[in-house]
Amino acid sequence: MIASVVSRISLKMIKYREGYKYQLAEDAKFDLSFYPSVNIKTDFIEFYITGVFVIKKGYAWDGASGPTWDDETNLQGSCLHDAGYQLMRLGLLDETVYRILFDKLFEQICLQDGMNKIRASLYFNGVHLFGEQYARQQEDIIFTVGK
Repeated sequence: MIASVVSRISLKMIKYREGYKYQLAEDAKFDLSFYPSVNIKTDFIEFYITGVFVIKKGYAWDGASGPTWDDETNLQGSCLHDAGYQLMRLGLLDETVYRILFDKLFEQICLQDGMNKIRASLYFNGVHLFGEQYARQQEDIIFTVGK
């Protein structure tokens, strides 16, 4: 019985990306005080000239980076921060303009979600001092496994 089930499997390749721990279960909408010069729409992120920033259900991100832990005070901020940086990596937002805005927004959301000021300041300094390379345009690396 088991042999007949296994023999029916049609092996195909899968393609995936690494580095994600979390995935949105529903759309998240933010009203930001800054905005792009044109409406931006990707599969998972929308950013409108009105300042509305939507992260779609299914969006995956890795949480806060660095020597830290994820908790209820940084998950929302890290999601929005990662989505903003993704738009910069895709060349849809100018990193020289938007990086500082998303870094400060990350700090503000962490504070709003209950993080203490010292920790939020450390997070801001971490992303601002060491995050530049993650805002630059990068090739999307897709791994392939199988035959």
